[in-house]
Amino acid sequence: MAEFRPANSGLVIGYHGCHKNIAQRVLTDRTQLEPSKNDYDWLGNGIYFWEDSESRARQWAVSKYGENGAVVGAVFNLRHCLSLQREEGLQLVENAFESLRNLHERTEIELPKNSGGSDRLLRKLDCSVIELLHEVRADAGQAAFDSVRAFFSEGAPIYPGAGFRRDDHVQICIRNQDCILGLFEPRSGSDGPPDSATTFLP
Repeated sequence: MAEFRPANSGLVIGYHGCHKNIAQRVLTDRTQLEPSKNDYDWLGNGIYFWEDSESRARQWAVSKYGENGAVVGAVFNLRHCLSLQREEGLQLVENAFESLRNLHERTEIELPKNSGGSDRLLRKLDCSVIELLHEVRADAGQAAFDSVRAFFSEGAPIYPGAGFRRDDHVQICIRNQDCILGLFEPRSGSDGPPDSATTFLP
């Protein structure tokens, strides 16, 4: 199978929701963002960004940290990307699930489950599958994925009978921090690329 490349091989803009103290350290002291390693992170371990949506990142940050919520913008290249918006990526994940299921059947341990309402916000099964995929590739000497990208349908329909949901978004999980070319402090409501007034740190 051919090696993956992101659908957009150019630069990508993403927004990371966090506590304001973390944002200050990253933007002022130039410390690195810490990867998330929760067992329910749906794209596995890594640093999570909302693609092209400062507003969604800020909404999440405020819901978690209240008035201390903040957003860090990033410019990155996805490099070697596991895209779940492509048939090849979905096939790899499906194969990894079969391997995980076989492993659990042999050990007689129950598979983890996704939970958290109709949106399944707690993705313990998906996280286990994605992490196993990375482990299998490492054991086989295959190139590691630098990032994972997927569309997530979330929230209520935007009108009766709609197939579109209010919180639909594309999320990116950065596993290799070398993907991140620069960080910036976005203006509130500044979805899309940074403007000339934006603080940008290489």
